[in-house]
Amino acid sequence: MSVRPTPNAMPDGDPSGTVQGDVAVLVGDLLSADAPDGDRDDVAEALVQAGRDMMATTGIRRLRMDDVARRAGYGRATLYRRFATRDDLVWAVVTVEVDQALRHIGARLLALPTLQDQLVEAFAGAVEHARTNRVWRRLLEVEADLLLPFLTTGGHSALDVARQLLGQLLTRAQAEGEVPDLDAAMVVEVMVRTAHSMVLTSAGPVDVDDPVALRAFARADLVEPLLGQPRTRPAEPEEPTRP
Repeated sequence: MSVRPTPNAMPDGDPSGTVQGDVAVLVGDLLSADAPDGDRDDVAEALVQAGRDMMATTGIRRLRMDDVARRAGYGRATLYRRFATRDDLVWAVVTVEVDQALRHIGARLLALPTLQDQLVEAFAGAVEHARTNRVWRRLLEVEADLLLPFLTTGGHSALDVARQLLGQLLTRAQAEGEVPDLDAAMVVEVMVRTAHSMVLTSAGPVDVDDPVALRAFARADLVEPLLGQPRTRPAEPEEPTRP
């Protein structure tokens, strides 16, 4: 039974042998690594979609399996044959959401030529996606305590996928001499933990809902220092023109 989209659904083209090709391969590998075996299950996909829709409005605590089955147009027994518990259904929803986020961010990375640009966009894109996605946004607002275990634990959790993607990007760049020898695991952990914190707590000196400010922070205060590169100075405001 498969409730996940096609693993390698990345943008068309043949960027093999390029940085963009490497990114496409990395994202494709991550999408396929945890994909379940077996034929596509349209019933399970409909049940997961119904669960997603309901979680975006009612959250997890008020999610009722009978309501999910009814919304999807199937009986209770059909639902429980696919998902024995509510947690199983929530995990399926989280898996689909993580995969969609990975595709979204991966597509953006394809257009970027350098590791620094890719790391900045991966960080900012992840924060933006988590804060604007209708399911994540609702759960973070009302039930962050219930959502956190699904985001932070398990082989296909959001944090684990982020660690794998960033770690592989850094490992590739080190092998090609693009960045100096550094502790890639520590760089990844700092970036993942910082993104996690900014998703959960928006208050602070950085406006996480401003795409420009978020990327400026990611570049000058996170990626460049972690890679041992000179910090980008913010642009000086222009003096007003006198008449």
